[in-house]
Amino acid sequence: MKHVPLLLIVVGLAGTAAAQQPAYVGVGASSAHEKFDLPRGSSADDTYSIDVLAGYRVSPLLAVEADAEFLWDFDLDQVAGGDIDGVALTGNAKLFPPMSTGVVQPFALVGAGLLDLDGPGRIDANNTNWMFNLGGGVDFPLTEAATVEVRGAYRFPQGALDDFRYWTVGANVQYHF
Repeated sequence: MKHVPLLLIVVGLAGTAAAQQPAYVGVGASSAHEKFDLPRGSSADDTYSIDVLAGYRVSPLLAVEADAEFLWDFDLDQVAGGDIDGVALTGNAKLFPPMSTGVVQPFALVGAGLLDLDGPGRIDANNTNWMFNLGGGVDFPLTEAATVEVRGAYRFPQGALDDFRYWTVGANVQYHF
């Protein structure tokens, strides 16, 4: 019950956000969960990422964005000095259903781009290759110029990196102009 006033403030602010400016930039953080196919006896720990994005809401149903995700320390067990670091650069389309113009704006996410991974010699992760990005989330417009977004995505690297799939879940804050 003591959180009701805060909820009413957020809902009140979000109700004014229907006329947000179309261009936006954002920054956020995600947890990254590996689904790597590693050699027998090896495993990896999950890590985190910092996300930087820029986008444009083309219409009430579509936004396009560029996303840079910086990954640190997928820690490899059983491998001396074993970390996998990386950068994912993707171009994404955010698809909004027709009724998503108010307080809660759910979306589906589809994209493609490049993934660059660096890892120890025994693990073949020193490559750059293209990848797919599928996910979804919810935008919570707070004001005409601010949005909080929660999203999750599954990353499908291709080619030499197809053993290094992972998924992310996180949040970012966006400034609209």
